[in-house]
Amino acid sequence: ALVPLKKAVALRPDIPDAHSNLGLALSASGKHKDAVASLARAVRLAPGDAYLRHELGVVCHAAGDTTAALAAFRQALALQPGLVESRFNLGNLLRLDGQPMAAEAAWREVLQAAPGHLPSAQNLGSLLVTQGRAANALQCFESILPGHDGVASLHNGRGNALHDLGRLDEALDAFARAAALDPD
Repeated sequence: ALVPLKKAVALRPDIPDAHSNLGLALSASGKHKDAVASLARAVRLAPGDAYLRHELGVVCHAAGDTTAALAAFRQALALQPGLVESRFNLGNLLRLDGQPMAAEAAWREVLQAAPGHLPSAQNLGSLLVTQGRAANALQCFESILPGHDGVASLHNGRGNALHDLGRLDEALDAFARAAALDPD
């Protein structure tokens, strides 16, 4: 798949999407450094395209460059504040970077913009449990539960919060529901 994409870039080096498509394919094939270079070219060609900056953040993260990934996601959000996936990924990287309060803020912003965003609710709830804020975590898990009752990990997170609150019978029920949904 790389050969046709490289040809497309060679034929039309002025097309940002050609560089973006090549960059994503390079990243998928494990050539992260080349992927970053290709996405950076796409961004230079279309500096106002928030989604290209988002993609650059994704490949920078895959390349192990957290600082560049954080910068790319922030730039994407500066251009398009409502870009939910950039804000979600920003939260993930902030947590990995040892900035749990900033991660919490990012995930809360996602949930304000997209209340049913399950990954943000799960990450926020898990973070709150690890911070000893089980009541807040339980509220987070339960707020997303009605639309996602069939998600085992959500019941597991809820069980952890209930356990930490000393509500052991309810925690056992939540863990049993998680195990029933995903026996592995």
